[in-house]
Amino acid sequence: MHRHKYAYTTLAFLALYPAHCVSNTAIIDNNQSVNDATIERLIPFAQTVTNAGSVGTGNNVLIGKVGRTLTFKTLVAGSGITLTPSSTELQIAASSSTPSYAFVGENGTGLLQITNGSTVVFNRSIALTSDITYNTGTGNMTFANAGTYQITYLLSMGAPASFQLFLDGTLVSGTKFISSLGSTDTKNCGQMIIAITAGQVLSLRNTSGGTVTIVPVSNTSAYVRLSLIAQKVA
Repeated sequence: MHRHKYAYTTLAFLALYPAHCVSNTAIIDNNQSVNDATIERLIPFAQTVTNAGSVGTGNNVLIGKVGRTLTFKTLVAGSGITLTPSSTELQIAASSSTPSYAFVGENGTGLLQITNGSTVVFNRSIALTSDITYNTGTGNMTFANAGTYQITYLLSMGAPASFQLFLDGTLVSGTKFISSLGSTDTKNCGQMIIAITAGQVLSLRNTSGGTVTIVPVSNTSAYVRLSLIAQKVA
């Protein structure tokens, strides 16, 4: 046990602390020996924290105080957010969203016939990100990454018809669009949101029950008469 000698005639703690601490003060005479435990009893605790708050705008993380303990809300990383704690900091980072899309089209100038059950083949890969590939020979579009995609297609035909999407050869329910009667330049448009898993293959097929004739929209290949767009939305 440590022993302390004080060379002061008197040592008054009264002068060191506010008035409400008088009951915890004492006077120690010259050469009086006191141990550590005695000193700890003589020195009062610092003034107790009664409240805390935040500055600036935003949400307050303070919940309140229980006894001598301040309580705070816990930070939880949401979607696209990463929390990285260190001994002195908590880093909050948001992951960036990488674009994912594909735009393919067909720009032939002559009549194009698509038999019933056949896949629509687009002869141009106009714009694609690296995670989506399109085969201009088979009409198959392959997705490297899973996600929710918006699919939009437009076809110019010589008569009313219907088309539907297939994933890995299986018909996707709710994606059948039928064009109405019109002139020799009938449009068939479809737009839908579908979930695609990594590695799946998408195709657009004729489900009209008969052969569909795609009419030329111009005598120049600068025009696109068939198009399909896939864009990841989530």
